[in-house]
Amino acid sequence: MRRATRVYAERRDRIRALPRRDLARWPRVVPSAAGSPVCARIADGVAVDVGEVVAGAARAGVAVEPLGRYCAAAPRPGLVLGYGAIDTARIEAGLARLAGCLAAATG
Repeated sequence: MRRATRVYAERRDRIRALPRRDLARWPRVVPSAAGSPVCARIADGVAVDVGEVVAGAARAGVAVEPLGRYCAAAPRPGLVLGYGAIDTARIEAGLARLAGCLAAATG
């Protein structure tokens, strides 16, 4: 069980570091103490078509969901990034493809 916990923690930490790297312009990671997905809001003042990002990411082999799907009230634009089923070594490449999708969907 501890090995699995370390693996998930490493995956989470790599994804949560995304604002400091390739994706710094778009998402802001929502702080969370529990749960397996990472939620990231689109930065204020940035116009991004989240539906286009989700569709483009799917075409690029990256599974993300719109954050608004999980909001009870007025949803803010953002993405939900799961990491339970991806190999840790593939996270960097997936984030790079996601960055390309965000760039393409930015107005």
